Amino acid sequence: MVYKKYNNNKKKIVRKRRTTIPRAPKDGQSLLLSAYFEVSLKQIADGAQDKMAYSIRCNPRNCSLTIDRAAVELGNAGIVVQKGDNSLLIAKDATSQRIDFARFAQFAPLYQQYKINFVKVSVMVDRECGLENPICFNTDKSEVAPHANMSQVVASAHKEYTMTESRRTAKYGWKPKDTADKEYHNTNQELTAAACHHIKVFQELEKKANGFCKHRVSLTMGVSLKDSTSTPVSLN
Repeated sequence: MVYKKYNNNKKKIVRKRRTTIPRAPKDGQSLLLSAYFEVSLKQIADGAQDKMAYSIRCNPRNCSLTIDRAAVELGNAGIVVQKGDNSLLIAKDATSQRIDFARFAQFAPLYQQYKINFVKVSVMVDRECGLENPICFNTDKSEVAPHANMSQVVASAHKEYTMTESRRTAKYGWKPKDTADKEYHNTNQELTAAACHHIKVFQELEKKANGFCKHRVSLTMGVSLKDSTSTPVSLN
C-alpha cells in the first residue's frame, strides 16, 4: 500500500511502501495437491486391536501412507485402508502404499525443481472411536514407523485433541523451518525416508468386542515448481 501525505505548503509527499509484496517466481508455478483416504480399525471378540496408528510421508514426489505391521488386517481384525470408494488403498497383509498426486505428475515434468511449502492433515473421527479418546499428532523426520503406544507419542513434541459431539474433526500441519527443508529438489529425484518429514497420527481406543471405528483423512500439500524445462512436455 502507498501512503500519501500533504505538508503545510499543500505539496504532496509520496512515501515508499512499508511492506514488501510477495511475488511468485518469474519462471515457476504453485500447486495445491490433495488426497483422501479412510483408515478403519476392526476389533474382534477379545478386543486385541485397540490402536489407530499411521504415518504420512510429507513429499509430493514419493508420498506414502504406512501402518504398523502388528496392526495390519489379518483375518477379520486390524487396520484396513480404503480410498473412499470401497476399494483398498493398502492391500491386505501390506504395511504401506504410495499416494500419487495427479496434478504433480502432470506439471512436474514441465519444471526442473520443486519445494514443499506446507502439508496439512484433517482427520474426522466417527463416534465409535470414542469421544473420550484423544487423537494425537506429531512430526518426525527420517523415522517412518507409526507410534506403537502413548509413551512414544508423549516422548516428543506433539498435539493432542479431544473430540466432542459437535466437533469431531482434528487438524494438524507441518511447514519447513530449517534451511535444508526449504531447499528446492529435482523433480525427477525421489528423496529417501531419512530426508523426509512424516506426520504421525495415533489414537488409543478402548478394547471392545467386535468394535469398528473409522478415520476420514484429507491430505493437502502446497508445492512450488520453478525452472521450466527447455523441451515442452505434452499434457495430453
